[in-house]
Amino acid sequence: MRARDGWTLAGGRWGGGTGDETFTVTDPATGEPVGEAPICSAADVEDAVDAASAAAPGWAAVPAAERGAALRAAADAVEERADELAALVTSEMGKPADDSRGGVEAGIGTLRQYAELGPLHG
Repeated sequence: MRARDGWTLAGGRWGGGTGDETFTVTDPATGEPVGEAPICSAADVEDAVDAASAAAPGWAAVPAAERGAALRAAADAVEERADELAALVTSEMGKPADDSRGGVEAGIGTLRQYAELGPLHG
């Protein structure tokens, strides 16, 4: 999972990857740098996959209502920062601001939908 400032979270640990290279993200409208991201090594990817595989049984054991509550909390967190997230999408991809905002809102809607549907299938 990507996080701010080029750091990643995998297996409950924050890190910058072990690769030696970085990737500069630029604003396609201006060509100005937006940020830097580490280029992870194959070992970093394998560690992330292993961490996700190890976490899956524990997440599956969480009651459906609790998983739904976690998704609702995620939707609320995204909604609280929707303007910031939309601005980041615009600066990283050159997407028009209204389209970026619509994409963020669609993500919020998807989280809320699965928060409601998940317990029905749990």
